[in-house]
Amino acid sequence: MTITMAVPSRLNGRTILTLPSETMEEYVIDASGLQFVEPMGLVQLALLVHHLTDLSSLVRFVAPLDSDLAHYLNRMDFYNHIPDAVEVVNVLDTSSACPADRSDVLIPVRFFRTDVDVEHLFEDVAKFLQGMVVVKTITSTLYSTLTVAIPELCGNVSSHSSSPCGGILTAQTYRHGSYLAVGDLGIGIREHLTRNPKYQSIGTDEEAIRRAMEPGVTGTRDRRGYGFDEVLEQLEETADAELYVHSGNGWVRTVVRRGRRRKTSATDHQRSFPGTLIQLIVRS
Repeated sequence: MTITMAVPSRLNGRTILTLPSETMEEYVIDASGLQFVEPMGLVQLALLVHHLTDLSSLVRFVAPLDSDLAHYLNRMDFYNHIPDAVEVVNVLDTSSACPADRSDVLIPVRFFRTDVDVEHLFEDVAKFLQGMVVVKTITSTLYSTLTVAIPELCGNVSSHSSSPCGGILTAQTYRHGSYLAVGDLGIGIREHLTRNPKYQSIGTDEEAIRRAMEPGVTGTRDRRGYGFDEVLEQLEETADAELYVHSGNGWVRTVVRRGRRRKTSATDHQRSFPGTLIQLIVRS
């Protein structure tokens, strides 16, 4: 039996893809109508492809027909980070293009599994953040913080998520701001926190996300250097920013406006995502 999954025309921080759990003879990911994708959407798309290869030996990816997006997926190194066994259909030939170095405005798709992999991300993250300093999206102080904090957030994935395919990082700067996304297919925030006896009473994914944003909250005795709270504290001082966190069927959006933190949340049980998705947006 073949199951076809149609990808929406836009993939952004509010669009959560549904990941099936049934083993099938063949899965088809139809992204032919995709016209726009934010980093968090790109992370989801890559994770979806990896997830389906665990459910079927036959996975086809129907590439976007939009020529601009076809070039974008190549520039973001998307096809080099999906399993070789996946058949890519209708991919546009962009081999004649010779993209310039854009490391100051984007981080292509990067998979990581171990702390060593996370260390290798440091240079990509530093170049991208330096580009944000140049266009005055962030201050040099916030640059120093994020250069440490973002690899630390990735380190939480490699150390605690138990994601079968590891984690993914990607980023893009637009005219209106910079977007950085991290995601995995691991155990999720609630499962991680409730391994600590202090937090076994947490009953929902939304509550778990909120607790994970509090100072010192962790599911293990190993306390990494930076968490959500530290990042948000630094953002409060110098930036207008948004932090999206989706785990399980919990979704929390934190908005920072130069010194004030405001949280809104929504839970959609029809759009549960295994693991965790995080997108940080820093406005210009």
